[in-house]
Amino acid sequence: MDIFNWIALGIAPITSLMTWFAARRVRNNSTLQSLQSTIDMLIDKNTELYNKIVDQAMEMAEMKMELIALRKQIKSPPTKKIKRQL
Repeated sequence: MDIFNWIALGIAPITSLMTWFAARRVRNNSTLQSLQSTIDMLIDKNTELYNKIVDQAMEMAEMKMELIALRKQIKSPPTKKIKRQL
């Protein structure tokens, strides 16, 4: 066997090893991209839910203020007495 045969025999395992490393890196990158897209989707959902919660909390605060005002109106004595007409 001459030197070219030995080189040919050595190139095949080396190239297959390099291909395996490259494919592994691509798999890892695709997994990371998939995880990142999932995280982005969850962030969007959480932002949407948070905005709904904030809106409902503001609405609840307004309703509490209205309730307090109504309770004050009910508890305070009337300013004018209504005369009964017979």
